Amino acid sequence: MKTSCLILVFWTSITVSYAQLTEDFSSGSFLNPTLWQGTEPYFMFNSVQQLQSNGPAASSSLYLQTSSSALQNTLWQCWLKMDFSSSTTNYTKMVLAASSSNLLDPNLEAYYVKIGGLAGTTDGIDFYYQQGAIHTRIIKGMPGRAGGAAVEVRLQICSDAMGNWSLYSDTTGAYNFTLEGSVNHAPTFLPKAFGLNCIHSSTRRTKFYFDDFIIDADPFFLTQVKAIDKYTLQVEFNKTPGAMWTKNELVLDGKPLGITDQVDVQGNQLMIHLTTPLGQGKHQLYVPFLNSDTGKALANFGTVLFDYTRAVAQGDILFSELMVDPDPALGLPLAEYIELYNTTLDTLWLENFRFSDPNTTGSFPLYHMLPRQWLILTSSSSVAALSSYGNTVALSIWPSLNNGSDSLFLYNAEGVLIDEVNYNTELLLSEEKKNGGWALELIHAEERCRGVANWDYSEDVQGGTPGQSNSIESRSFDLKAPTLVKVEFLTGQNRVQLSFDETLDTATFPVIT
Repeated sequence: MKTSCLILVFWTSITVSYAQLTEDFSSGSFLNPTLWQGTEPYFMFNSVQQLQSNGPAASSSLYLQTSSSALQNTLWQCWLKMDFSSSTTNYTKMVLAASSSNLLDPNLEAYYVKIGGLAGTTDGIDFYYQQGAIHTRIIKGMPGRAGGAAVEVRLQICSDAMGNWSLYSDTTGAYNFTLEGSVNHAPTFLPKAFGLNCIHSSTRRTKFYFDDFIIDADPFFLTQVKAIDKYTLQVEFNKTPGAMWTKNELVLDGKPLGITDQVDVQGNQLMIHLTTPLGQGKHQLYVPFLNSDTGKALANFGTVLFDYTRAVAQGDILFSELMVDPDPALGLPLAEYIELYNTTLDTLWLENFRFSDPNTTGSFPLYHMLPRQWLILTSSSSVAALSSYGNTVALSIWPSLNNGSDSLFLYNAEGVLIDEVNYNTELLLSEEKKNGGWALELIHAEERCRGVANWDYSEDVQGGTPGQSNSIESRSFDLKAPTLVKVEFLTGQNRVQLSFDETLDTATFPVIT
């Protein structure tokens, strides 16, 4: 297929990696036959400078292959035509990467695109992974795309370094590609060859046509879509995007970006600033067919799925109640538990959070903690007993709590410390409650930096308040320092008497010399 906008020459440069290939057969011959192996006598060059099959007058499998080490961060393109209705005995395979320089190797590992060959008018353009005799379809293309009386298609396939594959096609043979499908499939072999395979009956032996092979190991790729926060998306490319597009070509969750949404190009990134916040969960962004600043077309344009989860920062969740010694039970179940409190107005996702003491760590299951909600953590054996008091979650492993003192930590999924508490019951005044059955409660969430001074035993008759407001949260702190109101010299006693406006804690008196 010759076009005025695409000028290709066969292997204008041969590199050690064989990662670049451009071939439009304009020479009318294989310029370097040693680069192609297979059943090359059964191929010819027609009058419009296309590679055309010329197989034997019997059912046969024709193939051509050339050395190629391209597999990741690669774009493949080709034009092909089958001048017949495909069937199970007449179809084409485009082998993108193979583990052997022999495409007929019975132990071959390979990725290939299969055009037709399945079910007549419903035939599609599908992507397969081959492992010896096992052929697994990993992308099922749209039905009927290769089901006509004749099939003409331009293919584009790209893979990135993370094993993400995208398969595109234009069934007019032009460059208006449509996404057939995407998949993540990490390669496990070293590539050695690229090639094609024509399976034909005796009547279709000259009906296969090929042109415009491209292997590009330096394509323009979309590498990542990431929600920085609920108002900001970061779209990252491996090259700087050009300017010939408009922001309403970006489609978020089925709707073009709004008038007040802003898009900035910052190097190889598009920063999308939204006026309507993202909800937590899965989203999709359609990235259009755009060019890099050097004119390369985006290889893997189309719809990209991404997640938004609000990041949980230190202080967003607090330890609010600790039942470290439940025996003897006063009214609550005989079970250790920890209560957490969401201090924010957002729903917080706690999947893979971790709760630990210095020796043991337990992880959270998927859980969405609503704004201003309490959550009870306990062991799997105590969930049933405590669930009637409120939202209760069992951890994978329960760190046993020390009766007298311990250090407890809450980490998010990335290992960032969200809250910690260091308790020591010897510092609390109520001697009778130290015998067990009473939970330790946080007094004021906004005063969490006061440490042990912000904790005391529950005053609830059951011994604690799991899943609800703490019984001592209305207790006020003495926020006013003592004021010296009078200084009196006691004549004859060699003493000075200081009077203050409130009773002093004699245990904290400084030594006066």
